[in-house]
Amino acid sequence: MVALFGACTFTPGEPMGPGGTPTPSPTPGTDAPMVAQRPPCDLTDPSVRLCLDFESTPLGLDSSTGQHDASVSHASGTPRAPEQAVAVDMSSTIVVDETGALDIPDHITLETWIDPAHPPAFGAYLALSNPGQYDISVQPDGKVRCSLAGIHADSKDPISFATWTHVACTYDQQKMILFVNGSSSACVNGTARIATDGFAGTGIGMPFVGAIDNVHILARTAQPSEICTHAGQSQCESSCDGG
Repeated sequence: MVALFGACTFTPGEPMGPGGTPTPSPTPGTDAPMVAQRPPCDLTDPSVRLCLDFESTPLGLDSSTGQHDASVSHASGTPRAPEQAVAVDMSSTIVVDETGALDIPDHITLETWIDPAHPPAFGAYLALSNPGQYDISVQPDGKVRCSLAGIHADSKDPISFATWTHVACTYDQQKMILFVNGSSSACVNGTARIATDGFAGTGIGMPFVGAIDNVHILARTAQPSEICTHAGQSQCESSCDGG
């Protein structure tokens, strides 16, 4: 919300506030109050802890009930019919400040749509990362990796570049499953709790070159059928022998 100080000059047609005082209009170029523009999350699920769908300005509005808005720099909205995504490059930062709501020690689901422009030139693209706790990344060989609780899994096959791919990861303190376009691609057994002592917040697309959309973190383990639906598929492979 923008606070204006000093005297206000009334002009004809200007909206009036309580007591007959004029209500100042938003300063040109500034954002309207966040709560007025916040769109509903595209997942009607009370377990959603983070829902960045990038549908409105400011781009970092979190539509979960916690409203953990991200700070966004050097990123812009980009069309993704029938929605909008966020375009990022190596200079972009999208960060949700550290919050206990995203420190989830056991049952968790991470998912996002990604459209990497090309393979990483070095290192990996981090689509979603809570450092020291969990992340989803694209490796130099084009495979998607999910890491958490001291284990990681890489997708069976590389993903395609310059095209949209839905990636997700679930964990229930028994098994981590990595999904690509709704189908299970890799599975790893694990019983450890996910670390919850991070302090750097949660980053999206840092680093990454391309576009990202629908970043969701759920405090439960979504079923394979749900992931399939979120990926826009009617039928998916749900076996856990992806390797």
